Amino acid sequence: ILTDPSLLFCDEPTTGLDSYNAKKLVKMMRDMTSRGKTILCTIHQPSSEVFEKFDKLLLLAEGRVAYMGSSEGALHFLEGLGHVCPSTFNPADYYIHTLAVQPGHEFNSRERIKRICDNYTVSDYAKDIDFSIHYEHVNT
Repeated sequence: ILTDPSLLFCDEPTTGLDSYNAKKLVKMMRDMTSRGKTILCTIHQPSSEVFEKFDKLLLLAEGRVAYMGSSEGALHFLEGLGHVCPSTFNPADYYIHTLAVQPGHEFNSRERIKRICDNYTVSDYAKDIDFSIHYEHVNT
């Protein structure tokens, strides 16, 4: 941050912070993005308030991309596959639950994850990302 980098990688920046300071840190990172910074952030089990500050998601499962795109798009994508997030759930917790291998249900979990990842690969969400990457590459 001191050298004003254009790209910032943050690995678990909210780990160990209370909810107030976690929200404050994520707001600060969000403000930095509005000034043209790109921030790539890994985060586990964020609160709903922290999670809603992120505009784009990359969800990985079993080493594959399960979803990449807008935060709200992730809910729609999974709903289209029959995985509806209950209104009382934190979406981040729901994604973790849906994309995790459940102990005692390993085979079914891996089949569910494979189906989600396979569907993402051929989805409009993936095509939009591919187009964006190609467009950026051509115009740089």
